[in-house]
Amino acid sequence: MLPEEPDLYGWVDLDHWQRWRDALAEYQNEQGRLPDRNWRALFRLATVTPNLWRHVRSHIWYRDGTVHPGVEDGGHLSHGERLVLAVALNLFWERGVINLADLAHTLGLSWWNVVMVALDEFRGGH
Repeated sequence: MLPEEPDLYGWVDLDHWQRWRDALAEYQNEQGRLPDRNWRALFRLATVTPNLWRHVRSHIWYRDGTVHPGVEDGGHLSHGERLVLAVALNLFWERGVINLADLAHTLGLSWWNVVMVALDEFRGGH
């Protein structure tokens, strides 16, 4: 079941929440089930901006149940979007290296909260 009412903590804004909700619905429609924690973390983070979501969505292969590795080549993304993408892919693939100091120095509070909520959700906190 998809969430009906947004609690905007952990979201940049209502548009971010709606992109995430649409991503969950698309996944459920394509896969016939709710996403696991890896997909949920990816969707929460990748939907931070429309630009990042367009980039990530173009690399999702629902038929194979994965994200194409070419997603890492996001040269047109902002530095902050690339950092959020790195966290998303780290949680999705459960591998990789993230520069936490860069994350802490670069991300504004709303994006930082999105990352923290995604980590908490990945751990099973929500």
